[in-house]
Amino acid sequence: MELFDGEPVATAEESIGGGVAGRYNMSTTMEFRRRGIGSAMTLGALPVRRLVRGVLQAAEPGVGVYR
Repeated sequence: MELFDGEPVATAEESIGGGVAGRYNMSTTMEFRRRGIGSAMTLGALPVRRLVRGVLQAAEPGVGVYR
C-alpha cells in the first residue's frame, strides 16, 4: 500500500513462491494516477525481495500502462 499524507492512494496484492513475486489487483485512486506510483509498486518488489522474476496480471484497462 502506498500512502500520501497518511491516506492510502494505491494498493496491490503480492504472492511470493519459488523465487518469483506475483503482483495482482493493483489499483491507484483516480487523483493519484499517472504519477509513477503503479510503476514503482510493480518494480519495487524485485530488488527488495532479491528476486529475478516477477509476474504481473493486468486487466485490459491497465495493459497499456505495463507495456
